[in-house]
Amino acid sequence: MRFSKAEPYESQGRNYQLWVVETVNGYSAEAIKDTQESLKTSTLAYPSANEALDAARAVADADAQRVLHLR
Repeated sequence: MRFSKAEPYESQGRNYQLWVVETVNGYSAEAIKDTQESLKTSTLAYPSANEALDAARAVADADAQRVLHLR
């Protein structure tokens, strides 16, 4: 059975769903914005689910910071 996990996350007042999915090569991660836009992490496979989740958080934080600067 493949492992997958979704977790709500808020950064700078913006809401995201963080997804971690087990793949053949390890774990992949992405952050889904409240607009349903997917933000992929730069690495295709992480050795652990925790590292993948940390990467998804970093992507969400970077997006939220970018949006904050655009205002």
